[in-house]
Amino acid sequence: MNSCVCSMSDIVMSAYWYRSGYPEILFLFSIITDRIKILFRTMINDLRIRRKVSLSNFCFILKSLLLISLWLSSNNHALGEIRNGYEKDILCLRSSFNSLVTMLQDNSLSVSKKHKAKRNLDFVIKKLAYYELTEMLLMQFKIISPDLFEEINTIIDKKGRPVIVYVKFIPEDEAEIRAWGVTYINQVETDSDAYRSEYGDNTVSVKIWVVNKALLVLAHELGHVKYLVPHLASYVRYHKENYTENPHFGDVGHNPGDPSGKNAKVYEKRFREEYDVFLECVNERYQNPLLLRETIKKKIAEEARNFIPPLA
Repeated sequence: MNSCVCSMSDIVMSAYWYRSGYPEILFLFSIITDRIKILFRTMINDLRIRRKVSLSNFCFILKSLLLISLWLSSNNHALGEIRNGYEKDILCLRSSFNSLVTMLQDNSLSVSKKHKAKRNLDFVIKKLAYYELTEMLLMQFKIISPDLFEEINTIIDKKGRPVIVYVKFIPEDEAEIRAWGVTYINQVETDSDAYRSEYGDNTVSVKIWVVNKALLVLAHELGHVKYLVPHLASYVRYHKENYTENPHFGDVGHNPGDPSGKNAKVYEKRFREEYDVFLECVNERYQNPLLLRETIKKKIAEEARNFIPPLA
């Protein structure tokens, strides 16, 4: 089968290009959204069944659908969305980074204070790296599986309220629960249908370990989110009856009859299938998140070193 020249970087750059403006083109794309989705699904079926699809056309449809998805999500502020869980801290982190770099340039600073500032800078670099890593992994997920991403990006609860889903990719040593992925369940005290997390009312918190299969884990957790948000009150009762009050609860969230667990597996399966199709079109796999994390961390550290003289 012939492969088409259509790399991950091509798609990401195209996405930024369309998000940056050109309203006439965006308006035209919004008109043909339904048609492209039909063609996209038809091509997926052809690829899986007959394997006679023109991959150049397939890539065009894949890219077009992604770009439309990005445009619609960036211009629809009435809906919930998926956000980087580190975003509330990013301005403070960047300010701390600049301040510490400036401090370490001061030759009059004592050696002990410089070493303390360097330790603080290492901590800030680590946090900045996880923010950037989360940004890149969320973008990769959106590119590979735009439909799954958009289902969560526009999610509403039982009463029709938009819900924001905050995602953090975290180091293993920061995990509160020993699991690759966790979707936290909590309700607003005065409204059993309203989700609540550490980010406030009408928000969900999802945390994923940085592992090789981090995007697959994210798909699994978003499957939980897709069920939990519109069924929160009933699921909290189910959870209490089957896990909290049952001394033999087994794998929390994944009892044989657990509807949230079943949906998580459905999302996993859909992501695997969409990634297989993606690989037929794009001539590169997504980068291992563990390696990507180290690359980002190294880049930020090098940026700091360019301005800091060596410590004694």
